Amino acid sequence: MAIEISPTPVLTGESAKRFTRIMFANRRKKVGPTPTPHLGELTSRIMQFQEEQRRKRGI
Repeated sequence: MAIEISPTPVLTGESAKRFTRIMFANRRKKVGPTPTPHLGELTSRIMQFQEEQRRKRGI
């Protein structure tokens, strides 16, 4: 059975959470317990993005 993959993945709700979890898990494996310097910035950007999406959808 073929799995269809959309050309442009949309980050909404669950997929955004899954995406961030996978990203952070991968980064942890690579760099060890110490987070990379830009990790905090990346996290805040993602949080901002999710907040904007929530506001647009009116949740």
